[in-house]
Amino acid sequence: MLLLATAYTIYILLQFEGFSLLLDGDIEGLRAMMEDNLLSTIFFTLLFMVIQNAVSVIPLILIVTINVLFFGFAYGYVWSFFTSVIGCIITFLVVRFWLQDFFMDKLNETIQKKIEENGTFFVFISRLVPVAPTSLINIASAVSTVSFKQYLIGTLFGNMIYIFFLSLIPLGLMSAEVEKFVLILIAIIAIPLFLYRKKLRFAKVKAKATNE
Repeated sequence: MLLLATAYTIYILLQFEGFSLLLDGDIEGLRAMMEDNLLSTIFFTLLFMVIQNAVSVIPLILIVTINVLFFGFAYGYVWSFFTSVIGCIITFLVVRFWLQDFFMDKLNETIQKKIEENGTFFVFISRLVPVAPTSLINIASAVSTVSFKQYLIGTLFGNMIYIFFLSLIPLGLMSAEVEKFVLILIAIIAIPLFLYRKKLRFAKVKAKATNE
């Protein structure tokens, strides 16, 4: 049933010219088709990102490139990051509350065990070093016992960094504007990670003291 629904969804999307152009990597053709309609651009780039996080039939770099070309580096990066998180959340919630039983037997036990043991850190690293499709990370996390909070934190920081560097690719080089964003991004990432690590250390010390 699920496979039929997925196949039907892909079939419908293939009838849409913009989706076909995206799969073919024809960025200029897609840009020419959508540049006169901002609302359509916003809607379809969001739709593409949600699909990418659910079934990963669209290369993430293509979606990020389109956003940067349409909206410029700053807005393109922010929109890519925002829509990627939305796509991750939708996939996670759908699988956890409606499709968990379906995927439970199909998930590799080794991956599931690593996710459950490392939680936020595993999701974060998986986002930075995409050894597996985005959809697999989302589904595996939803099937595991990782809490939504752990998943969201790892996704936020992981996608923030990974999509930032993907956004640099269409530019071809580092500009002054990009350098400012690098500094801001480092500050945004470093401070929460420092506080989170400090919180974990405090929890471990407290647990050790309690046991003694």
